[in-house]
This record gives sequence, C-alpha cells and structure tokens, in this order.
Amino acid sequence: MMGEADFARRLMDQAIREGDQTDHAATIATNHLFLSRLEVARDDPAAALPAAQALLAFARAHDMALYAIYGEIFSSWARGRVGDPEIGLNQLRQAVASYLALDNKNAAPTFYGLIADLEAKTDRTDSALASIDLTLAIAGEIGERWTDSVLFRRKGEILLDRDPRNPASAEEAFRTAFAVAQQQGARSFELQAALALANLYRPIGHAAEIHDMLAPALKGLAPTPEMPEIAEAQALLRDLAPDSIA
Repeated sequence: MMGEADFARRLMDQAIREGDQTDHAATIATNHLFLSRLEVARDDPAAALPAAQALLAFARAHDMALYAIYGEIFSSWARGRVGDPEIGLNQLRQAVASYLALDNKNAAPTFYGLIADLEAKTDRTDSALASIDLTLAIAGEIGERWTDSVLFRRKGEILLDRDPRNPASAEEAFRTAFAVAQQQGARSFELQAALALANLYRPIGHAAEIHDMLAPALKGLAPTPEMPEIAEAQALLRDLAPDSIA
C-alpha cells in the first residue's frame, strides 16, 4: 500500500517459505491467506486464483472453516475475472454470505468491493454502486478505512463506464480516492487514483494538471511487474512532457 511492491513480494515469499518449514497449520494458512490478499490488492486475478485455491485446499484438509471461506471468497472473485463473471459473482455472494453469517465484519469492505467489481463486469451497474455505498458505510462503522481509496476509485470506474459522456461524478470519486490515499500515506493507492484522473483528463487536455498529480505520486517509485501502474504513469508523463512544459 505504501508503494514498496517489490519489498512486499520478498517478504511474502519469505513468509511462505519459512512458514511451510514449520509444519504449523495456522501459520501456513495465515501466510497463504495474506498471499491471496496481496494478489487481490494488486488486482491480479490470474495470480490470485492459484493462491486462493491453495488456501482453500489447505484449509479444508485441516478443517479450518474460516480460512476455507476466505479461500472461497478470493477464488470466486478470481474465477469471475479470468472466466465467467456471472458464475464467479454467484459463488462470491454465497461465500460472503457464509462469512457474514459468522457475525464477522472484519474485511467486509474488501469483500463487498469485490462483489461490486463483478457486478460491474456483469452490467449490474446500479447494484455495483449500491455495493460500494454499503461497503463504505460498513468501513465507517467498523473503522476499517484503508479500503476507502480503492472503493472510491472503483466507484469512479463504474460511474465512468455507465456514462462516459458525463464524467463529473467519476471525477469526484477519483479525486476523493486521491485525497484519501494522500491523507493515509498509501502511495500505491495515490498513484492508482492519480492515474485514473490522468486517463480521464488526457482526452480533454489538462496536461499541466496531470503532470502535477503524477510526478509527485511517482517520486521514488521504480517500475516493477508487481505494480505495472508505475510504468504506465511514467510513460504517460513522457508523452505529456512537451504539452506540460508548454
């Protein structure tokens, strides 16, 4: 979240390697849970699917019901993104309902955000926006606010897909995502929100404003496959350089 994507990967690989050596089921399951969450946070369903399936298989083999639900949630979302979004959405809704039935709202903002993502992919725009509003309310209720920037950015994407000729509401959501990320020091989310705004503004100009958002957001970040948005933002800045100078 703080822009240290390569370091996060090294730590995750170390945790998996050392955890597997312990033969301690709870440690191994927790590490695979966080690996799944890392891939989901990176918005990489192709990587999230095998990670979540491994978590699900391990949890079932060790009768760890809660971890199995986590595996079902993340694997359902990933299947919906890489395969059939309709099937993935139905499975995801069922898994999240099972989770909430445990009277547990921890991570619920993340889960409803994933539901909104698949609802948007199945052209259920109104439902997707309702899910975003619901999850923001839950985040406020339980104090789990680290997802707010992601949720506002996703809301902007949904609004823009629904009405690309009227981008004002999407712009407001992207700006909120950007402001929240800046306030929280979440540099990865700040860059993603800045990039969303840049792509919104680019067709209509605003080169100087795009530069003023992207350049600080990119400061100190090096391109990495772990976060392709960095290279995308750098390329956009290079393309805009003459216009932004002018």
